[in-house]
Amino acid sequence: MTEIAELVEREFSALELGMAVEEEVVWNETDVEEFRRTTGDDAPVHRDAEFAGQIGMPGPIVFGLLVVTPFSRLLGCRLPGTLSIIQSLRFDFVLPVLAAEPLRYRVEVTQLSPATRSVTLALTVSRPDGSVVVRGRAQCGLAR
Repeated sequence: MTEIAELVEREFSALELGMAVEEEVVWNETDVEEFRRTTGDDAPVHRDAEFAGQIGMPGPIVFGLLVVTPFSRLLGCRLPGTLSIIQSLRFDFVLPVLAAEPLRYRVEVTQLSPATRSVTLALTVSRPDGSVVVRGRAQCGLAR
């Protein structure tokens, strides 16, 4: 996985509709194994190619919750940034992800609520060909 150290402190008044950040992440077999050990999720679809094929997958798939973990960093460190707290998240897992696939993560401001200093953001994970593998939505509140 790619590590991004950039921290952005952005106040609510600096946010604009359409603002976006993107980054690329590639999950490897070690990432998948560490996630399996951390969570205790030993479902065979994530580790057994034969089983994965039997249920229609192209091979062992990366855990969906692992796939979406970069959004924690993107939301909390880049957009909206360090002054924000995640209030809600929703994800739709559209296509399976295999280890070693390059993925493009995008966070985009879609709604601003000044009365509550909250922001709604569209979340997408896509392949280089543009096919979306995960789409979602986040709401974050800002301290100021």
